[in-house]
Amino acid sequence: MANKKMTLGVIVGNRGFFPGHLAESGRKEILEAFEKAGIEAVTLEPCQSRYGAVETYEEAKRCAELFRANSDRIDGVIVTLPNFGDERGVANTLRMSGLEVPVLDSADFLADPEAHLRWLCGWLGIGFTPAMLRWPAGPRDSDGVWAPHWYAAVWASTGFQPRRPREVVLGAHDAAVAEACRSPYETLRERRLRL
Repeated sequence: MANKKMTLGVIVGNRGFFPGHLAESGRKEILEAFEKAGIEAVTLEPCQSRYGAVETYEEAKRCAELFRANSDRIDGVIVTLPNFGDERGVANTLRMSGLEVPVLDSADFLADPEAHLRWLCGWLGIGFTPAMLRWPAGPRDSDGVWAPHWYAAVWASTGFQPRRPREVVLGAHDAAVAEACRSPYETLRERRLRL
């Protein structure tokens, strides 16, 4: 892989009750970043789904078919959720695509960032460097449009921090929503990298 251009499958998640322009601008932003980095993207086009994003089962099937057709060149998959995309679309796409790509669980990753980064670098065929574990505080050119609203902790950080478990109490409606999301979450969690 080190001698060829990296190609990544891109799933742009969408959630229909959020403004669609976020999926549209998020897709454009990640594809521009890939182009600058010299990474080729395999992703749905806006003519194939609403904003080229994945939300419905039919869109997941379309994206999975695209990934299968390009499986010999896809090195990994990036999921971007510019408007808190539907997890079922992501899970269904990965399941139906048949791609063997790592799924990283943030809790596992934060328990041992170095081990996960070393594994991921090896899988990608790139060298690990300890600089991947530390960074300067402050904004970055790669920050997206949401950065000023969401990234205060990221901007203040200089490295990975241990996961902070928190207790969440949900009302009846929110508990029902969380339960509806459990199946796609478990599908992805079952596929997660275990070190």
